[in-house]
Amino acid sequence: MDQEAWNQIYNDLETDLAALAKRGGGVSDLDVVLAIDKARFAMERGDNDQAIALIQEVKRLLRAGDGAVTRGGAASAGVDRLDALEDNLHSTTRLGSARLEIVGEEEEAPTRAASQNTKVNKSIKFEDIQDEILRMWNACKIRPEKASAVRSEADRVLANRKVYESISAKTQVPWWFIGLIHGMECSFSLGKHLHNGDSLKARTWQVPAGRPKDGSPPFTFEASAIDALQVDGFAGKTDWPLAMVLFRLERYNGFGYRKKFGFASPYLWSYTNHFTSGKYVKDGVFDSNATSKQCGAAAMLQDLVQRGVVSFEERKPEPVVAVAPKPVASPAPAPASAAAPSPAPAAAPSPAPTPIQVAVSGLSAAPAAAPAALPVAQPVPSAPTPTPAPPVAVPQAAPAPPAPAAAPVVVPAASPSPATAVPQAAPVQPAAAAAASAQAPAEPAPAPSPSPAVAAVPGGAASPAVAAALAELARRSK
Repeated sequence: MDQEAWNQIYNDLETDLAALAKRGGGVSDLDVVLAIDKARFAMERGDNDQAIALIQEVKRLLRAGDGAVTRGGAASAGVDRLDALEDNLHSTTRLGSARLEIVGEEEEAPTRAASQNTKVNKSIKFEDIQDEILRMWNACKIRPEKASAVRSEADRVLANRKVYESISAKTQVPWWFIGLIHGMECSFSLGKHLHNGDSLKARTWQVPAGRPKDGSPPFTFEASAIDALQVDGFAGKTDWPLAMVLFRLERYNGFGYRKKFGFASPYLWSYTNHFTSGKYVKDGVFDSNATSKQCGAAAMLQDLVQRGVVSFEERKPEPVVAVAPKPVASPAPAPASAAAPSPAPAAAPSPAPTPIQVAVSGLSAAPAAAPAALPVAQPVPSAPTPTPAPPVAVPQAAPAPPAPAAAPVVVPAASPSPATAVPQAAPVQPAAAAAASAQAPAEPAPAPSPSPAVAAVPGGAASPAVAAALAELARRSK
């Protein structure tokens, strides 16, 4: 703006302040003049966001008091000039309300200026880019020189919280999401359409044009905002995780930066490390060297998250309270045999083999006789244990290995082997000998036995099989 335009604004403000003073408005002339001076300096240094905020503050002060300064037919010249100035700043500052993906589909060559921005996937499907969005959020850093400006813009979101909450109650869209769009599209002016920043005095003329379709202008901000959220399909949505929020913010402005250039949209990432230059200066017009003078939505959101105003922590499932079961009578214990198989009893140690079994097992040709068929004398516990008779050695016989550890059994004289002369042994009672063998461990004979083991069954004649085995044994020992 030139000096003449500023002089006209100052003159109109003096007239408005004088009118307010006559009506007892109580507005400080100094506050108004200082705010306009600050707005002018902000414009000169390129901080359009700050300039717009200051102009809006001046208009708020002028509307204070008794309402003498109004919009419409009786509006003052000063307010009208400030409205025009704000609209001009807003149109050159905002990042384009038009849905950029319908402006042009052809890909444009990257420029050196825009190449400094963070590269992104050109897909516009949420499933393809949700992980990328989260990575960019985690790596996002607000530029140090823009930190105060970001905080100031986030404060303006909080200043209108009650207005946004009223709209949120009717649309289910988070209040802070409405506030972020309001800042990006309208520079927080309550006199503009949330659709694209056009004046509420008429239906929108930019994309989307002709909104709201119902009602007549001038529209209220709330009615226009509800229509905007319904047009974009946000109303009624209940899923608002972080990745989806950033995706919907970018979609609200359009995917032109992503689809046509493949770099981070300044609509989200301006004032952060993800964006340097290259933007639409107005709908459909891209300037590769233009730097954004508007704080990005993601930068404002990050400030709100850092302050704890907005949280994206996942809701933890409610703990499940287990209902105690009703007591049930314990069943009668099952018999041991039914409840669990009884352990098998330890196998009894096998009895020491008798000399007859040893003799028979050593013969490969002779058939083995069943031990159960042999008559065995039963021990008599009450019988006295006599002194065992000493073993009788056969003279002039070759020494043999020690006999097995078993009580020696003597063969009766009636059944000697024809090839072996067996001397008569001292008479031993069969029952007493068997009892002695069962109750006391056998001791090794002091002298080697003259033959492998010549035995007979005490108290009776040997069976034919045993006799044959003994004969063969005698023949081999010979």
